[in-house]
Order: sequence, then C-alpha cells, then structure tokens
Amino acid sequence: MALTALGSSYYHLAPDNERLFWDRLPMTIAFMSLIAAQISDRVSARTGLALLLPMLLVGAASVIYWRITERAGVGNVLPYGILQGYSVVILLLLAALFPSRYTRGNDLRDIRRLRRRQAHGDIRSADPGRRRGSPADTRSNISWLGSRA
Repeated sequence: MALTALGSSYYHLAPDNERLFWDRLPMTIAFMSLIAAQISDRVSARTGLALLLPMLLVGAASVIYWRITERAGVGNVLPYGILQGYSVVILLLLAALFPSRYTRGNDLRDIRRLRRRQAHGDIRSADPGRRRGSPADTRSNISWLGSRA
C-alpha cells in the first residue's frame, strides 16, 4: 500500500503517461496480492501462495505491455483494464462463494442475510413508528454483530 501511495504521489505531481506507469504498477501489485491473500484465506493457503508470484508477474506484465505500446504510439491499455476489472469480480466471487476461516471474516455475509430477512418482514423495527428498512433501523437490528465472540 505504501508503494501505491508513493507511485500515485509521483504521478500526480506532474501527470503524464511516463509517470502513469509508476501509478499503475503498485496498484496492480496490491490487487494481485489481495486476490492471492483471499485465495489463501478462503480456498487454500497452499494455492494462494503458489499463485502469488504468477499473479504478480501477470499484473506487472499488463502494465509493462501498456507502457511498451504507449511508447510505440498505440497505447493498448486493454489487458491492464481487463485484469483490474476482473480482479474486483474475482474478489466478490471469493467473498460470496467461499467462507472465511477467521472468526469475523463472514460479518459482511451476515449483514447481507440480515438485510434480506428485514426486507421480507422477518425482523421488525425497534420503533414501530420508524419506516422499515431505514438506515437507523438497520443499525439497531445489526448491533448484535459487534457483540459476538
């Protein structure tokens, strides 16, 4: 994350395509590392560690490819864009399909279930005058999440 801050700061001091490389490279390293960490947590530690280096290389290659094509006057950012876009999709799928091994890793899933139950009327508001589904209603109904061990 520190590299992302440094790369982004360097780029934004004097934005141009040469400096944009140093903005994109650390972000790609962070995204690929995050995916590998989620695979380690939710699928298999061995698989996540085995995929870390290849994912970092593919991520760096997408940025390097963009830079080479940019210098050649073509500027093909498509591989980088696809990689970043699908990174988010993969993270969401991992979170939705594989439970976390850690105690608090599934809190987001619990909140989603609670909202669904609330929408179907299974959970009532603490204040009968309050409209069901309001943000305050949600907070009162999910306060038990913070008290779990």
